[in-house]
Amino acid sequence: MRRPSALYLLFLKQQEQLGVVRQREGNIADMFIRANFTHLEQAVIEYTTKGFGNSTDDLKHGLKTAVYYLIKKACKLIKGMYLIDDEDDKASDVDKFIDVFELSHDYLFGDATYAMNRNRNEKLRKPEALPLEEDIAKFREYTLFRMQAITRESYVVFDTHNFVELRDLLVSRLTLFNARRGGEPCRLRLVEWEDAAKNAWISQQEVQKLDELDRALLKDLKVAYQTGAAKTLHHGQTHHGTTLPVSVVTDLPCTSEMDNEEVTMVSPSVSSSSSASDGEIPLPQQQRKYVQWKTHEEEEVKKHFKQYIEGKAKRRLPSRQELDEFLSHSQAIDFDWKTVKKKVMNEAAKAANIARKRERQMGISEV
Repeated sequence: MRRPSALYLLFLKQQEQLGVVRQREGNIADMFIRANFTHLEQAVIEYTTKGFGNSTDDLKHGLKTAVYYLIKKACKLIKGMYLIDDEDDKASDVDKFIDVFELSHDYLFGDATYAMNRNRNEKLRKPEALPLEEDIAKFREYTLFRMQAITRESYVVFDTHNFVELRDLLVSRLTLFNARRGGEPCRLRLVEWEDAAKNAWISQQEVQKLDELDRALLKDLKVAYQTGAAKTLHHGQTHHGTTLPVSVVTDLPCTSEMDNEEVTMVSPSVSSSSSASDGEIPLPQQQRKYVQWKTHEEEEVKKHFKQYIEGKAKRRLPSRQELDEFLSHSQAIDFDWKTVKKKVMNEAAKAANIARKRERQMGISEV
């Protein structure tokens, strides 16, 4: 709402030089009346220019392009409101304003389009604007290290926080490797990821025609395709995005099991979080053995190691000696000390998550 408000204030300010604006609603909708187009035009120029606008460097081309799409979106919303309120005449006036606005696009926003294309083709492609190879290598090493640490850790409670971190690491790796914007790899769906695992986009007939070097590359890469975002052209027609290729490197921990026919089962927390947000990339985890604890066994562990679970003990987890003493006195538990230690760790993590949720709820209620 900040940009429309700032533009509306500048729109009203133009009355000092261009005369009184024609008012119908007495609000921001007055900007989209054809009779006030000159006031809106000057407001856009003043809003997207810094200083006195003596040079092309004073143009805020990114902001000006954003204002263009902002005005078009506002016109659609206002037209919809008029149609809902059965005010067809006002809706028709908005259509006529859009026609005038589109006819003036090249004149009013042509400099912003030219500046953006020049910046994209000249400045951003110069070697000095590219990142250092050393930084890219460090980022890759850190990404792979963190992903391996998360997927190989068997004593951690895999909650939504770990899932989000693992997903972000994977998306960043795919983004840098494919040299694409971050919004594209993160839109991969489950079906597209499974197609990459099955080599659905690779023709086996064409593989036989490749040389040894290209065949070696196929062993190190998986190929996925996704639909690109749709674009609205200046004349109003919608151009549906093309199919974009995404190369998936096999050095990622989550791709080590891609060639397996059976997908490894994940913990309930991961499956629930991935199914709740359709379109997320599935991250196969190492298979884990789940122990069925009986109610009285859980209660006995919680009671004996209450200080550790509540975080009041001096140490984070009980020692081997404490666990052995507990098992020697307990006749109902047949598990080894490692299983009991993992149980204490999981219960402590659950208690910490519950405490954090309560703190957030208390903070929201106080506000």
